[in-house]
Amino acid sequence: MNMQHRISRAANPLVNLKPGDRVIVCEDVDTFRSCHQICAALQLKVTLIEARPDGYISLAKLQDTLYADRHGRVRAVFVSSAAAECAREVLDLAWHDATLIVDSAMNGAA
Repeated sequence: MNMQHRISRAANPLVNLKPGDRVIVCEDVDTFRSCHQICAALQLKVTLIEARPDGYISLAKLQDTLYADRHGRVRAVFVSSAAAECAREVLDLAWHDATLIVDSAMNGAA
């Protein structure tokens, strides 16, 4: 494996996901539509955390889902850039090793 290949794998967390891996998708006001297409294309098992009635991410549901994953089977958490900082805190509080994947393209998109 050459150096360029190793760098691109580290910079792109999607490369480390395999078909059948479990991931969490957090919907919010930015409507994380592209994530569903990515997960389907990679054949990932998705746990969807629907947005609260006000349209934002439900941090309590994310935290409950991570705590319930006692065996660490969830490999990644998908969020929009608006929710990234809060989701990172929830992952840290839950002591979970899942990779946080942030859709920065959704920031400010209409």
